[in-house]
Amino acid sequence: MKFYRIINQKFRVIMTFIVALSLSWSCDMFEGPKGDPGEVGPRGAQGEMGPVGPRGERGEPGQRGEIGPVGPQGTQGPRGERGAPGNANVREFTFDGHDFTESESYEMLIPMSQSDFSNRIFYTYMRRGADWYVLPNYGSLGRTYYRTFHRYLESSNSARISISRVVETGAGESYNEIKVIAIETTPAVRFQLPVLPTVDIRDYNQVMQGVGLAE
Repeated sequence: MKFYRIINQKFRVIMTFIVALSLSWSCDMFEGPKGDPGEVGPRGAQGEMGPVGPRGERGEPGQRGEIGPVGPQGTQGPRGERGAPGNANVREFTFDGHDFTESESYEMLIPMSQSDFSNRIFYTYMRRGADWYVLPNYGSLGRTYYRTFHRYLESSNSARISISRVVETGAGESYNEIKVIAIETTPAVRFQLPVLPTVDIRDYNQVMQGVGLAE
């Protein structure tokens, strides 16, 4: 009896497996072909915009860029001229000062005719504090050498007086005032000091007294 019971149990297990397997095959046999995918439906309406979120923290300010170099100073006209009493041969022109540590050269324009320019000799002085320095020469404390150039500009009917710092001699200084003394002369004595044979042209005060412009 026990032997038949064991056989009966194994028979049931085998039959159960066969039935399950046959059901699986039968489902696959009766399954139809897979259909084509359907059309995509219309896009749904866009929802309402949500509330604006809180504003973010303000970032730190960026670093400030370096200041660019100072541009060249434009040509400055004369402040005015002062003639010596009873002496029409001498004219004085006063200009603002200049800082030669920032730019190496400085130009001044003096309105005059070509013939007037050709018949005059020019002396240029720069003042630093109470001291005056004649050009061309060394400036304050004898540290920097300065040159002067005179040229007539037909385009503006004026004389251009230029001061240039010799870079190799020094870094330059700042001057408070510049004066140009224009003395009428003749071509024969173009490079002499007319009417001032005993005056030291390096001494500004002597020159002003010699030409009658001392205050």
